[in-house]
Amino acid sequence: MMSLRDALVHVLQSYPNATEESFAQHPMANFLRSDLRKIVKELVEGQQYLFKGSAGNGQWTYVPWVAILDSMITISPQEGYYLVYLFREDGSGVYLSLNQGVKLLQRKFGAGAREVLCLQADEFAVRLEQEITRLKQKREGCVIRQIELVSARRGSIDPKLYEEGAICSLLYEKDNIPSDEVLQEDLQQMLRLYTAMTQKDPDLESGITQEDEDGLEQEDLRKFRIHKRVDRNRRLAEKVKKLHHYTCAACKFNFRKTYGEIGSRYIEAHHLQPISSLLGTITKLNPKTDFAVLCSNCHRMIHRSEYVSDVEAFRKKYVLKVT
Repeated sequence: MMSLRDALVHVLQSYPNATEESFAQHPMANFLRSDLRKIVKELVEGQQYLFKGSAGNGQWTYVPWVAILDSMITISPQEGYYLVYLFREDGSGVYLSLNQGVKLLQRKFGAGAREVLCLQADEFAVRLEQEITRLKQKREGCVIRQIELVSARRGSIDPKLYEEGAICSLLYEKDNIPSDEVLQEDLQQMLRLYTAMTQKDPDLESGITQEDEDGLEQEDLRKFRIHKRVDRNRRLAEKVKKLHHYTCAACKFNFRKTYGEIGSRYIEAHHLQPISSLLGTITKLNPKTDFAVLCSNCHRMIHRSEYVSDVEAFRKKYVLKVT
């Protein structure tokens, strides 16, 4: 298999000329969709990651790419945030960028998507300030915020949005692509930045406490933390709450009734399936059958009890004894 460095050089040297030829079944398009994607995949550990590459859809794109997506955050480069190799239109360089999906925001905000992307990118950059500062000290070519992908004459809006949606990126100039060792270390550094982003994302929710990690071996603990993010998936959590509503299934506490408007639509999603049965797997969860909703106190107490998977038994033994 070709090395990462050779693969990046190959795209930079060949892609601009390839775009002058027919798109259908072109070897360069297949190389981005398959070969380069597989090369990157071989360098990344973690069952939660998805890998996708593109040279366009039916016609050449100005900016070809290969993306690394944490499936607990997004399964599509059209939304969420992810790592991506973005090749400049003129073949002068390639970025490894922590970036944002633009299609969903375009559909939702129209012309306002650009402003939303910029605001989110600024917010993420501030949240990752310490990590980005350390990366910048270690690595020349670290670009904070906006990058340069296409010339001003290009009419397509997508590359411009990717420029403005960038949070932190590493630039590799065509005539100065580093060794495979450096490229691989950079990839690991950016993966750590990606992980830090998920851990600092306030939209991701988790009711799992430190106590849940006690007694796990190091390998199990690593896998456990992957699945800990299952409980923090914001879209799944919202589905759970809409289905089960906002009253604690154990003690019947309702945040809005006690705290007024600030407690509106607040509750925690509790995972009924034992975490130990999920270790090392990617599991599709049913918001109706695999979750319950609990207040903060009951959520923490149920994880201390023997009834993690049985809210009704927990309620009868512990909650009703107190009330």
